[in-house]
Amino acid sequence: MLEFINSVIIGSVLPVFLIGTGLFFIIYMNGLPLLRPLAIIAPFLKNESNGRGNVRPRSALWLALGGVLGVGNIVGVSSAIFFGGAGAVFWMCASAAIAAILKYAETLLALSRRKKNHPSCTSDYIKDSLAERRHPHIGAFLGVIFAILCLVNSLSLGCIIQVNAMVGVCDDILNIDPLIVGSVCALLMIVVSSGGLKRISAATSRIVPFMTILFCFLSIAALIIRSERIPNAIAEIIESAFDFSSSSIFGGVGGFFISKSVRLGVMRGLISNEAGAGTSPMAHSTSSTDSPVEQGFLGIIEVLIDTVFLCTLTALVILVSYPEVERFGDNSVMMTVSAYSEALGDWADPVMCGLVLLFGLATVFCQCFYGQECLSYLTKSKAAKVLLTVAYGTAAIVASRTPPGSVWGLADLSIGIMTLINISVLILERQRIRKETMNYFIN
Repeated sequence: MLEFINSVIIGSVLPVFLIGTGLFFIIYMNGLPLLRPLAIIAPFLKNESNGRGNVRPRSALWLALGGVLGVGNIVGVSSAIFFGGAGAVFWMCASAAIAAILKYAETLLALSRRKKNHPSCTSDYIKDSLAERRHPHIGAFLGVIFAILCLVNSLSLGCIIQVNAMVGVCDDILNIDPLIVGSVCALLMIVVSSGGLKRISAATSRIVPFMTILFCFLSIAALIIRSERIPNAIAEIIESAFDFSSSSIFGGVGGFFISKSVRLGVMRGLISNEAGAGTSPMAHSTSSTDSPVEQGFLGIIEVLIDTVFLCTLTALVILVSYPEVERFGDNSVMMTVSAYSEALGDWADPVMCGLVLLFGLATVFCQCFYGQECLSYLTKSKAAKVLLTVAYGTAAIVASRTPPGSVWGLADLSIGIMTLINISVLILERQRIRKETMNYFIN
């Protein structure tokens, strides 16, 4: 039943809803802010702290990126290429423009409705938006539902699935006992998450830039070594993308929607950048900026780094080594790791293993924060927060010994319903989003 709902109902409705809403906002706001690239970059460069919030704007971006640059982001592209063809890469990048406007809209809304000097749970603006429209009971109900589903998602996709992938790659490459890896992950998770936003933000602010730069360095080095294959790889991407007689376009669009997963299927994972899901607004709302629009620009940068830049680099490395790594089939983790070692040498295996661990831990830390915020929305009990921390640690250890199995279905269902709720609220708040955007560029 769960698989049917995910694949037939949510898997069919959600992609159309996302694309349609994204195109609507692009037209509704006259292409802004996507048509102003210099304005988008400026807040990232100045990183000014001039308003409410607990961390600098760029630190809030690193926290949000930590939530989307998970294990699946490194290896999900290989799944899209294997099942959907090289054209998948083109459609992932093309779809990023639509995802960017949704990320911008939800980030802007979270900050514009922020009332106190602390992060805002997405459930807050869901509740407030409907209360202003004389539906307080519906808003309260949907706010609670969103918070519960986000808790489920952070525990399943944000913890169990991430740890299981980290355990798998360490076992395959380094032959480390899965229980040891799971226990270390659990310990790190408890130590970092128990420190709240300050410690979690400090961890992601150090991990995310480092792992992103190192991953880019390895990718560029691999492409330089196999530079003679790059023209053919690019030509294959373009030709396959516009070969409408094949399934490449469907594989590409599907690949965009599954790029946080390790196997094909629209709801077999999360959107690569979680645009529209309502998760990263909780990270961006920690920003000490007084401009919701400028933090929204950083939401756009989040999408560009996650999908356009890193996914494209990963895809090119895979394609220039594809004849050698195609044999891994649907083992997406080893296909991606082997693509780098084929170009760089065997020394790249342990380095890539380390990167998988960093990507996974960054996601776990960020998702712990999301879980804490949702729990704070539901209850102020300190005992509940302690139990949540214990639950994350226990889940990490269990994930080291047991395949995720049905956890994937639970994660797909929760993120699907969260996205449907959140995007519906974005549509209701379209006038506020447009007004704040226009006022920013006019003034």
